Amino acid sequence: GELGQRIFNEVSKAGWQQWLERATAIINENKLSTADAESLKLIEKHMLGFFFGEGDHGQLPSGFRPAGSGGKK
Repeated sequence: GELGQRIFNEVSKAGWQQWLERATAIINENKLSTADAESLKLIEKHMLGFFFGEGDHGQLPSGFRPAGSGGKK
């Protein structure tokens, strides 16, 4: 689709890997299901914020720590 083509054209491999980590955090923190249409809409909003600064969904969930940082305590 259009979003997929935009990501392919504008996002680096490293950027995509960072997104995968971010998406995992968003899915886990918000208890989302990738089988649920409403969850997918929210994930897409976060994706647009992360890659393109669109909307207000580009921020990490509060308390998130990247992999390898010791996790939550």
